[in-house]
Amino acid sequence: MDERITIPFRVIRNNSEVRSRGTVRTLSKGQIVIPAGLRKKFHIEPGTEMQIMEYGGIIYLIPPVDDPVRAACGALPAEPSLGDRLLLDRKKDSR
Repeated sequence: MDERITIPFRVIRNNSEVRSRGTVRTLSKGQIVIPAGLRKKFHIEPGTEMQIMEYGGIIYLIPPVDDPVRAACGALPAEPSLGDRLLLDRKKDSR
């Protein structure tokens, strides 16, 4: 029997986030339907492979990206800079 649940979902692509609430219906095999607007926005077509992960009670669906390295750029905060911290530590050690 299908069960109706409301879950928060987050789609991440190219370092931008879309937070939305939606109601999805789980099917007998655990399948869900991604709303059409999100499928169009993120070019998700039948057969598109997506990563799925869970963290902190939230399920994340991650669409594929053309260039994973470019998509990851900017994901970490600029400050504090690990490189600057390492240079300071090396200066202290050399004294």
